[in-house]
Order: sequence, then structure tokens, then C-alpha cells
Amino acid sequence: MKLFTKYLHILVTVSLIMLSQFVLAQDDTWTELNQQAITAYEEGNFEESMQAAQQSLLIAQREVGTDHPYYATSLNNIALLYVQEGNYERAEPMYLQSLDIRKRKLGDTHHVYGASLTNLAALYKRIDNYQGAEKLYLEAMPLIERQYTKKSLEYAEVQYNLADLYLLL
Repeated sequence: MKLFTKYLHILVTVSLIMLSQFVLAQDDTWTELNQQAITAYEEGNFEESMQAAQQSLLIAQREVGTDHPYYATSLNNIALLYVQEGNYERAEPMYLQSLDIRKRKLGDTHHVYGASLTNLAALYKRIDNYQGAEKLYLEAMPLIERQYTKKSLEYAEVQYNLADLYLLL
């Protein structure tokens, strides 16, 4: 369990960074809030991280609307924090909404969509929805491979998560 907690911490940090950085030409305030959320999380300040992430969601909603990848990123980041907190009921709808926006706006072959799939899969694994997790990991693998190659850490993480899931079956 200790290894899983450490791995989850790494996954959350990497996901927050990766998913926040895919947007290059975004509003400075939104960017700063996302960076604050990441920094606060890395420093162990969950409350500050959540506040910054929620503020970034409000900024995205106001500046670009609720059907935009920035908004999806903010939803995803908050969901990641809810998972870390163990609040799975609040995380799942945010992941699903983020996934839907990304699929429609970025396409179902985009690597950021793939990252969203792996985040939701990790949640499903934690709540013992193993079939749902497997389906999502398998869907994400070719997207992550296409972006990063089979020799990348990102691809290895998806493989590891899928293998770990199979050990639970």
C-alpha cells in the first residue's frame, strides 16, 4: 500500500504538470493558478492546491467557457486532487466531464485524451471497477505510444498500471 501511495503521488504530480502544460497560449492567471496548484501539492499543502485548482476552474469558465480544453484541464486537476483525498464520488463526474470535453475538442486520438483515460482508469482501479479500468488502459495505450513511443516513461506507466490491474483480477 505504501508503494501505491508513493506511485499515486508521482502520478498526480506528473499528471498535473503534463495536463497543465499542454495549453501553450493560455491566460496568464489560469497558468499561474495551475502552477500554484502543482507547487502547493508538491509541498504537501493540499488545501492550497485545491483552492488554486478551483480558482483555475472559475477562470477557465469565465474566460473560455465550459466546453474548452482549459476547463477540462482544470476539472481533471481537481479530480486528481479529490482522488488523492479519497473522495472518489466527487472525482468521477469531473473526470467524465473532462474526458468528454477533450474527446470532442481534441479528438479521441490525442495524447491528452489518453492521459485522461489513464486517470479515470486509475480511479476505477481504486474503486474495484476492474473491467472499466482495463478498458480505459487498453484504449489509452496506443495514444500514449503514438505520442511518446514504447520506450517512454509515460508508456511504461500505462503498461505497469495495466499489469498491476491484471494482478488484482
